[in-house]
Amino acid sequence: MSLRNKSSLKSAKLLAVVGATSLWAGILHAQEGKQVAVAPPEKPKVVAHLPEAVIYFDPMVERVQDVAPVVPAVPTQPQSTQSGLGLSADIQQALNASPQSSTTGSLAGSGASAERVSAAASPGSTGVIGGSQSQLLASTDAGDLLARSGTGIEAQRRSPIANEARIRGYRLGQINTWADGGFWFPARNDMDTFLSKIDSGLIRDVIVYKGPYSARYGPGFAFIDIETNDTPRYQNGTEWHGRTASTYKDNGEQFYGRQSIFGGGSDWGMRMSYGHRTGNDYTMGNGEQLPTSYNARDVDFVYGFDPTANSKVEFGYIRLDQTGLEFPGQVFDTSLLMTDGWRARYLLSNQRYFDQLEVLGWYNQTSFKGNAQGSGKRQQIPELNESGFIGFTDGQISTGGVQSAITWGRANDVQWTIGSDWRYLSQRLNEYDRLFEIPCDLNYPVPRTEQTNTAGFFFENRTPVNQRLTLKFGGRVDFMNSNVVAVPPGFGEPDCGCGCDHSTAIADALGVDRLDRDFTLWLTYANAEYLMTDNITLLGGIGYSMRPGTPTELYAVGPFLASLQQGFTSVLGNPELEPEKLFQIDIGFKANYERFRGGLNFFHAWVNDYVTFAAIGDVQGKIVLEANDALQVRFVNTGLATLYGGEAYAEYDLSDVLTPFATLTYVRGQDHTRGNRGNPLLGLPNPDSEPLPMITPLDSRFGVRLHEPGKNPTYGLDVIWRVVDSQNMVAASLLEQPTASFQVWDMRAYWQMKEGVLLTAGMENAFNVFYREHLDLRTGLGVFQPGRTVYCGLELRY
Repeated sequence: MSLRNKSSLKSAKLLAVVGATSLWAGILHAQEGKQVAVAPPEKPKVVAHLPEAVIYFDPMVERVQDVAPVVPAVPTQPQSTQSGLGLSADIQQALNASPQSSTTGSLAGSGASAERVSAAASPGSTGVIGGSQSQLLASTDAGDLLARSGTGIEAQRRSPIANEARIRGYRLGQINTWADGGFWFPARNDMDTFLSKIDSGLIRDVIVYKGPYSARYGPGFAFIDIETNDTPRYQNGTEWHGRTASTYKDNGEQFYGRQSIFGGGSDWGMRMSYGHRTGNDYTMGNGEQLPTSYNARDVDFVYGFDPTANSKVEFGYIRLDQTGLEFPGQVFDTSLLMTDGWRARYLLSNQRYFDQLEVLGWYNQTSFKGNAQGSGKRQQIPELNESGFIGFTDGQISTGGVQSAITWGRANDVQWTIGSDWRYLSQRLNEYDRLFEIPCDLNYPVPRTEQTNTAGFFFENRTPVNQRLTLKFGGRVDFMNSNVVAVPPGFGEPDCGCGCDHSTAIADALGVDRLDRDFTLWLTYANAEYLMTDNITLLGGIGYSMRPGTPTELYAVGPFLASLQQGFTSVLGNPELEPEKLFQIDIGFKANYERFRGGLNFFHAWVNDYVTFAAIGDVQGKIVLEANDALQVRFVNTGLATLYGGEAYAEYDLSDVLTPFATLTYVRGQDHTRGNRGNPLLGLPNPDSEPLPMITPLDSRFGVRLHEPGKNPTYGLDVIWRVVDSQNMVAASLLEQPTASFQVWDMRAYWQMKEGVLLTAGMENAFNVFYREHLDLRTGLGVFQPGRTVYCGLELRY
């Protein structure tokens, strides 16, 4: 019997209790109230004041001691000690850093801490700058910012404000995303991306680890670490300031506005921000409109204070509301999505027995509702009307946890960090569909699933062997449990009082005997940086990591998730999936001369038990399938998959006013052990080996930057030629289709008209090319990118 013939019964309720304890709670309690590393017989004398820190002379150790600051290393908000309002330097910092961010991936000059600058420059990593950089690029969410700024990073543009990041071919589940120390995960894979919850205007910087080269972020193959702006401090008394930013794009009448207020004193600070984005259907290069309207509002609030000279506490809250969000290539649109996120951070530095203790805690929750009945949806995907399809969906996810880490050693010395974390994820999804004149709505859910990282332990070491060689290594182990904890509507009555286990209905639907899974997951890595000359650094890295299946991969019972290019895809989970096992190597170099900056990096990854798809049928019961048919797939392991490729960048100061630059990204993915997987009766190709699905082709950018002479230009213009190769390496057994090559031209400019006033403008797709990205969905009439788009922006700081 087809999975889409299950009967519908009453809904179930689940109460989730989240609690956590810190491994280092005893240490934290023991250190409470201490203010310096060693209690000296006399007060240390201040011998110097620097923007990064206060330098003390401690008579107990008879050396100059660099005390780690409890405020940002470079203030992200103006300080009263600067001349005037200090606004010119603040905006100039982002302007100076933006060429590097878009080309070299460096966080130098961005206001990031020394540790984050170093992490972004390590093998297999890159940095992306937010703030005023987002104004220059007219980016929307965090995913859009990453795709526009970083090499080795692509985005599946599901909507103008919902962009799902792909890193070297790694996708959701293989990528872990963290923001301000908290772990996030989407409520529904195709309608909710975490990166769409963070407006790019809130971001200070992002570190993207393009491999398993950090032990802090849990099991995964790649990691995104987002930091928003810290709370400011003002040494000359209480101050208050503001930031007003807006951007308008003519294509789709897209408007963005943000108002921020920030202030504080010498030992406390706060910031509060409200942002609003609206947009209508945009016009493609052929002159036709695509249903892509949206309305999003967010509130961000952070308060911080310093209990002692060496400690800092911050509390943060974020709220996001999205309504009327249209996804042109997907079955469902979002009618309402609500996200609430809470976070707290405690930092204690310069103690007798350690140099820094950091404790993080977070809890995030998202709920949403959607449907497939919008008029634009029905026009874009005619098959919905032809099949009489009516659909509604709703879902909810919550993530919570704590992490503690203790560090010995300074940033430029031998440094050890050990820590532990506890994480919790609870997710459910309902999808009620009516198809082919069936008189009732049937539920195709992801049942309420809890995945608990019952214990995670990690360590990292960074050792400068000498002035030229630096080594870093680390590892972690996680003990995780995954299970279905509630029965969704249509699969049994959980409150009947009979004491029976109705989850067997889910197991029967998935064709397995049990749903409960326990995983022991390992990650370990080592990398090296060798300064071959004063200008050239060699980079190398090696890493091994495991990751378990997501709730959708393990337990989905037939929802229509746009997981593959053909879009109209009904997915079936597999509770028997083995954890993926990645082994990856990186090798490359970077060069930094007075006029030239460049780098080249190669990587190769082998993944055992790679999670991919097997076609098992067609929703309509066809025997021979066509490109846009509704495909039913199941998540499966393949014995061996490989991904390899690399990134390159270069820029050269041809003169004081002219800087040409170029970037290149390439990934190739192959399933080597496909075997005879799938249903041979579907008339699809059935090779022993074929390319992995949804891998982007060669992507390059060539440009020239015109700017005012000098180190602090107040105006500049970038002209960029983007050239994307065709993608003919496709998974034909999953109905993936080749994509033609394309070329587009973009321009962007800025002018710091006066202190605290920044004007931006630009043009995207200047020649109105009609094109699609390889990751664009082919559902219905297909998704194509916007045609010519002109934008302008204004940022005021006061």
